Amino acid sequence: MTFRQDQKVIVVACKDDSRAVGLTGWIVDGAEPGPLTDYRWTVRFGRLLIGPALCESAELRAAD
Repeated sequence: MTFRQDQKVIVVACKDDSRAVGLTGWIVDGAEPGPLTDYRWTVRFGRLLIGPALCESAELRAAD
């Protein structure tokens, strides 16, 4: 699935950070993920103890 920058998403799984599962976050990337991020989307959460996480497309669901 393709997402857009600042799109609201729900994390259904995340190999990078299991604490992110079930949280709502926003896509940081302005373009399709590439080899630098191992083809994973950067998701920010706006929470103090959870920084941005890298999640695969299959691990995310659009919230809007």
